[in-house]
Amino acid sequence: MSSMMARVGIERRPLRVADAALALWIAMLAVVTVYGAATTTGFLTVSNMKAILTAASFVGIIAVGLTVIVLSGNLFSLALGQTAAISAMVFLYTLRLGLVAAILLTLLLGLAIGAVQGFVVGAWGANPIIVVASKSHFTQNTSDYLAQAAPGCGYEAVGSSLKFCIVAEGRADLYPRLSPTSEWDTAAGHAVLLGAGGRVVGPDGKPLRYGKPAFLNRAFVATGGWDAPECGPFLEDFAGGRDLPEGV
Repeated sequence: MSSMMARVGIERRPLRVADAALALWIAMLAVVTVYGAATTTGFLTVSNMKAILTAASFVGIIAVGLTVIVLSGNLFSLALGQTAAISAMVFLYTLRLGLVAAILLTLLLGLAIGAVQGFVVGAWGANPIIVVASKSHFTQNTSDYLAQAAPGCGYEAVGSSLKFCIVAEGRADLYPRLSPTSEWDTAAGHAVLLGAGGRVVGPDGKPLRYGKPAFLNRAFVATGGWDAPECGPFLEDFAGGRDLPEGV
């Protein structure tokens, strides 16, 4: 097997948390299927499977389209909320034409949106990443970080924790905060963004922790779910290093 993989250019890589999570999800799906078949009459009938696929197709179509957009982030806009909303409305409206027609028309719409976005980014040089930042704490190190994470992008200054909600909604892709904040200032917005599939990481690129000394965040970066560059190298050192000094 190893020699065959080497011939086709496939390299082995160590298992990651995402691999374990996928395996667990598949196992849970299998368990639910077996349980449903054992306890519910007619669960595995053709008509029931058709009903399940019809109910799940709406989410599945959007998920496939948004995955393509994310994987092609250098060509398409990463702000996905509008694309998802338009696709959902078109799919629901065209269901009256039949499931197959609705699927095809929704996919064609997604292709058209992607082509237009790709042309704007590729031909006109528009930056596909939309940034929100603090009104009162946009520092030089924040500017330096954005020059690496999203070169050439513009940003919108927004106050309070609304920035988390804007990223969660899909109207922005990146929210960097390279100055200290209190944990109670970020906890609610952090939860909203996580619930929408986003992520918030600390200076080391790991998920932002809570219950730290003095309940302060040194810095963080929030995204719609993609991996942004670490902000740690752009932070100004405290006397005790890049972490918050003890007793503060």
